[in-house]
Amino acid sequence: ERAHLFRPFTRVKHEHGPGHGLGLFISRSIVEAHGGGIRLDETPGGGTTVIVQLPLRAEIAARTA
Repeated sequence: ERAHLFRPFTRVKHEHGPGHGLGLFISRSIVEAHGGGIRLDETPGGGTTVIVQLPLRAEIAARTA
């Protein structure tokens, strides 16, 4: 299921109630528009952490030069 979580309208069942399945899709779109990346780090029985990596301004300037 993890591979599909960043697709629009994809949801998983959880006890916090239903969602629309757009949160991770929108987050990834924004992060990638800024030249970054987003991924999930799962700990069995311990939950999931969303990791966002954004480039520094100097890195962006170097890529576009």
